[in-house]
Amino acid sequence: MKRIKIFFLDLIAAVKKVRAGKIKNFLKPVHGFRFNFRDMFRKKGTQKGVNSIVTAVLVFFLIIFVNYIASNHQLKKDFTSGKVNSLSDQSIKVLGKLEDKITFLAFASQVGEGQYFRSYMEKFRYYNKNIE
Repeated sequence: MKRIKIFFLDLIAAVKKVRAGKIKNFLKPVHGFRFNFRDMFRKKGTQKGVNSIVTAVLVFFLIIFVNYIASNHQLKKDFTSGKVNSLSDQSIKVLGKLEDKITFLAFASQVGEGQYFRSYMEKFRYYNKNIE
């Protein structure tokens, strides 16, 4: 504690001398005090802190990378027992062979039928981008 107090008192005195123009090189160590990065990184606390920061930054970028990949490559799986929410293999093959743009026009008589039709159109669009 005494050494730190002496350092700050000498630092204040050095600043006053620099302002007065008596010292040309202010970066010269005061009373043999040197800040050494090598000694600082040898301490366990510093090592753990730097390790924590590096780990947090790596995890952050890993999450961003996984999110980027997931947003560009959509994966849809149907885990129901009867595969109710997926198309049959034959329908997928037919959709894969279609090359022209296809537009569907639907008329729904009840409120829920339109949403049901839209869900099937999304399934079709997942396998073929030419469906409108």
